[in-house]
Amino acid sequence: MQTSYAINPVAGNNGQISSGRPSDVITAVTEGTLVKAGLFLVAGATAESAKAPAATWASTPEKMRGICVLDPARVDPTSYAAGETISVLRKGTIWVTFEPDTTPTVDTPVFARITANGAGKLTLGAIRANADTANAVAIPNCYFRQVVGTLAEIEINI
Repeated sequence: MQTSYAINPVAGNNGQISSGRPSDVITAVTEGTLVKAGLFLVAGATAESAKAPAATWASTPEKMRGICVLDPARVDPTSYAAGETISVLRKGTIWVTFEPDTTPTVDTPVFARITANGAGKLTLGAIRANADTANAVAIPNCYFRQVVGTLAEIEINI
């Protein structure tokens, strides 16, 4: 039985749509390696697929899909294997965790990892606040709107 309660609830969960503002969510099928909620995704081999970005994505920004949305109805709502159906936010606001070696500030661009680069920087599509030299790329029309601890609310419009 719970006997204590926090005064302030958590701001959100990684991959959780953050508000009732208008949003655009599409359905996609995962391709390749494990996809996790809160990661940035790009188009796969087919029109309905999505996968983590690779280094070549920087030259094909038209393949942007969006941010993988948390699905609380699943047994493991945070990760999806190849071939599973997912929701992808293309327009709206969403809570995401960001790589710990960056410090996002409000109204600055959001970057997505495209190259694995050492300890704590291995997840392609992970959100960060800078380019990490050339290992992450800015997501067009995507900005940090709020930062609460290790979570950030970002606004995306692709």
